[in-house]
Amino acid sequence: MQALPEALRSIDVPNRLAASLLGGWSGCVAKFAQASQRPARALSLLPGGPAAARGILAHRVIEQWFKGEGSDDPATVFAAIYEALREELMADPARTAFADLAEVFGPAEWSGFRAWVLRRCETLGRNYPGRRRGETSDRTGHRPLLGAEVSLTSEALRLKGRADRIRRVAAESYEIRDYKSGAVLDDDGEVKESIALQLQAYGLMFLEAMPSAEVTLIVDVGKEIPVGFDEATRARARERIEALLAPVPEAGHYPMESLAKPGADCLGCRIRHLCRAYLTQAPSWWLAYPDKSARISYDCWGTVQAVNAGAMDVTLKDAAGRRIRVDRLAHRHGIAASFVGRAIWLFDLESPGPSRDFKGNRYHPRVFYELPRDRRERRAWGAQVFLEPEGTDALKAGAR
Repeated sequence: MQALPEALRSIDVPNRLAASLLGGWSGCVAKFAQASQRPARALSLLPGGPAAARGILAHRVIEQWFKGEGSDDPATVFAAIYEALREELMADPARTAFADLAEVFGPAEWSGFRAWVLRRCETLGRNYPGRRRGETSDRTGHRPLLGAEVSLTSEALRLKGRADRIRRVAAESYEIRDYKSGAVLDDDGEVKESIALQLQAYGLMFLEAMPSAEVTLIVDVGKEIPVGFDEATRARARERIEALLAPVPEAGHYPMESLAKPGADCLGCRIRHLCRAYLTQAPSWWLAYPDKSARISYDCWGTVQAVNAGAMDVTLKDAAGRRIRVDRLAHRHGIAASFVGRAIWLFDLESPGPSRDFKGNRYHPRVFYELPRDRRERRAWGAQVFLEPEGTDALKAGAR
């Protein structure tokens, strides 16, 4: 059983922030800053789930295929990269549970995903060695601006990103394409604002490097969906980005409490177990959600009152004073009867019951689980459990 890591006291704001995070960001600078940079080796993040790993796989396959590396058969490239990723996941205790992604998603869904990736490779083409430079890349300085997984940056916008594909369609005309395997349209049939803003940010960064270019933006979900990028749209996107980033301080090292903003960004945040602000605020949300439309992560923590080690069930009095039951935890957590009376933290669980009352208001469950009872329940693939060492009382302090 791992101990709860010490709460972060400070965090670095990088020079450039990730454009892919803009649309879904709600103002927590700490989350934005951390997710925009490679984490330090000592920083223990909550694991991304199977969906994140599947996205990593798709991007790695497409990038290697375009670069002309490996086999001339995209299916062989896919198989090799999948096996390498599987070994990577198996070596990580936090992600080993979903290392066999094909089994996690099931035959039908996995077959559809694999076919989607292979079709993207077949339509993308390859950058074989020896191809003339003008057919494969334009450059600004030493930075290639065509191809797959193209790095873009903007000093003016303080952004960076990696475009899935950029290609030249005419002398001064370029297409920026983003591959998506999930839902991209909102209830009105329009491209979701978060996705549109990400593509528009890529377009603005590209124009900063090549001001005379004409740029078309495409979301590719197996069919092409255009994203607006006329002059007026570009101006609105720039204003939107500047307004979003206005609260972000200049690059530097800052106290965590000055950047953390508990709220909508806490949902799925990979450093929330290290954030004193979240650990202090969340128990009040368990009693009353911050607003009717809010969602909060299925986390709970408190003092262990009872343990059924055989069934791997735990009963606790949570930090909001409620009696909570967490059923069917995986054996990897090492749940034992000796945990009674000690503080425990559980993150990214699932719940078998509804999350709304008869009036439609959300509420935080009192019953959670990790392993499903049957095929109708979804496993909590990213579940993490932390135990406070004996002789401490971190619950009273919110976090260590």
